[in-house]
Amino acid sequence: MDKLSGSYIRETVETLEKNLSEGWPCWAIGNHDVRRFMSRWGGKEQSPQLAKTLNALLLSLRGSVCSYQGEELGLTEAEIQQHELQDPYGITFWPRFKGRDGCRTPMPWSHSEEHAGFSQAKTWLPIPTAHKEQAVSLQEDDSNSILNAYRAFMHWRKQQPCLRLGDIRFLAAAENHLVFMRSYGEEKLLCAFNFAANATIISLDANYHLEKIEGHGCHSVAARSNSLEIPGYGAVISRVV
Repeated sequence: MDKLSGSYIRETVETLEKNLSEGWPCWAIGNHDVRRFMSRWGGKEQSPQLAKTLNALLLSLRGSVCSYQGEELGLTEAEIQQHELQDPYGITFWPRFKGRDGCRTPMPWSHSEEHAGFSQAKTWLPIPTAHKEQAVSLQEDDSNSILNAYRAFMHWRKQQPCLRLGDIRFLAAAENHLVFMRSYGEEKLLCAFNFAANATIISLDANYHLEKIEGHGCHSVAARSNSLEIPGYGAVISRVV
């Protein structure tokens, strides 16, 4: 999917759920064969907040999750020169197709080391300066970093039976937003995501009584309403009571 769309995500998930009998979903938004999601979906701004929201979305869907290396840092697609290519397809079809090496560059562990702490020797693909600026060593001590938002959500998710084991039901979807309910036993979580830079008000399918919860690092609201306001590039996760 080259363009981020809440409606497309809903359709994809609902189609799988409808046809799934005994299986278990496994979701990913990136891998070693496609452009990194921040380059596909991040637009010109490349907002760190959008990276946090997309990671939270992935980790909130029903099923297992495959998180591709670098997504926890918000890495963008690397620009690889022709002479640096390793991918046979890129070498063969350059420049019509530049290959898949742009998403395959090494993990940037340290911003201050020559090869970003990945190796003492020259790496198989170059590590962009922009990736070094997003290295683990810089994000680790930044409480507002994409990495620490990812860690916090992962820790919180492990404690939520709703997210690990619960059902999913969609409440609203459009190109720029997505809202669904996760349910397990008596527990219900409303999860809402805004993919636009501006705050938006989303109409829901019913009147919900929401209660604030903490620990996930996203926004949370306490309200009784049939609509929900979400900050730009933001996510709202609240308990339904």
